[in-house]
Amino acid sequence: MKESRAQKKFLKIVREKKYFDQHHRVLIAISGGLDSMTLFNWLYDAQKELHIELGMAHINHGVRKESDAEEEALHHIAVQKNVPFFVGRFTGKFTEKTARDFRYHFFEKIMKEEGYTALVTAHHQGDLVETVLMREITGRKLRSLQGIKEKRDFAGGELIRPLLSLTKNEFDAPLFFEDRTNQDNHYFRNRIRNQYIEELS
Repeated sequence: MKESRAQKKFLKIVREKKYFDQHHRVLIAISGGLDSMTLFNWLYDAQKELHIELGMAHINHGVRKESDAEEEALHHIAVQKNVPFFVGRFTGKFTEKTARDFRYHFFEKIMKEEGYTALVTAHHQGDLVETVLMREITGRKLRSLQGIKEKRDFAGGELIRPLLSLTKNEFDAPLFFEDRTNQDNHYFRNRIRNQYIEELS
């Protein structure tokens, strides 16, 4: 498939910043949404060029009736593409914090057990804006207002966020799943995304 303009932009950033020069085994945090499916497709297409082997790590939070079907569909994609697929199934009381803690503990566990040295997430420019605004609203100190770092140490390797220079409207995955809970303004980040940013724009 011909590379899109956004895909070329992404690969140029990856090469210039040498994200994967020190990594051979790369684990992608895959929700199934447009962001992470685009990231997976772009890295999958560039595996040979970047000299990486991919794995997919998915969290089934179990809060939507579609969760199991989406997990099964993602597993099918992984099998088709011969990519290892790891699933963590969330239990307990669901909050933004408990879900986030569960995700990163699971990713760390898989990296250490399976020998991955990089975790890649699909955070993008919109997430960066949301995070800075959330920190301002909650009164975090100025030094914490830098937003999301593109790289940081994680699980003996690195957590890399290679999409921070791209916006969501540049993503082009033909197959993805829409999470209807993203419209639920009970969650703080959703209120930031769906109400505050829209009112400020």
